[in-house]
Amino acid sequence: MTQFNNKAVFAIFDAADNAALSFAERLLAEGIGDKPTARPYAVAWAAAKHGISTKEGQRGLTFDSNNKTKLEAAQKSVQRVLELCFPSADVSHLPNPKAEPKKKVDAVQREAQRILKNFTPAQRRKLIELLSA
Repeated sequence: MTQFNNKAVFAIFDAADNAALSFAERLLAEGIGDKPTARPYAVAWAAAKHGISTKEGQRGLTFDSNNKTKLEAAQKSVQRVLELCFPSADVSHLPNPKAEPKKKVDAVQREAQRILKNFTPAQRRKLIELLSA
């Protein structure tokens, strides 16, 4: 492994970490506290930066361009600034302790229940007899 100047590298990491916090604080001062709220503004900014238009879609403001190069550059710009301002490392990925764990259902059991649901009690007994033999 190549040796680097740890002090200089750590100083860069500290500056990057502090910058992200600074950006988030500055956005919060403007009333924007999370990625979903910031996204339309980031899209409008990236569209202006890359010279493409926007449109209001079902999921909010999106890019309206046939130029694939400009479109991809604008999308990457949005992702980059939103990730810098609201790092996903700050978002908790821990499961909600109050949420009930998902129960795993056996595929065979699920299918058997689906089939049996359509049978009368007499048909169910007959099926069990046939399977037992």
